[in-house]
Amino acid sequence: MLVQGLSAAELAGIRERGAVGDISGRFFDADGAAVPGEVDERLIGLSLEQLRAVPVRIGVARGADKRRALAVALRHGLINVLVTDVSTAETLLADADAPEGAPS
Repeated sequence: MLVQGLSAAELAGIRERGAVGDISGRFFDADGAAVPGEVDERLIGLSLEQLRAVPVRIGVARGADKRRALAVALRHGLINVLVTDVSTAETLLADADAPEGAPS
């Protein structure tokens, strides 16, 4: 999770409040809910709820460090189209097919 312009203290605070990822600087938790904070006051753009109302929501990301955020974003409708690499896609698909509670 990396957002330009955030201090280490701001990023640590966001993580402590449960953020697992962000879309356009809007942070979300493991349930796909917004993690509000002081960063929101500096942003100009759609909220996560406004984003969900957009018919096509494209996410572009790759890599093991993005896997959890991508899974949450897909599961909770923050994105509905994903552009990624083969390895990330295969891992996300395997995790989605795994029985609930199975190790990934």
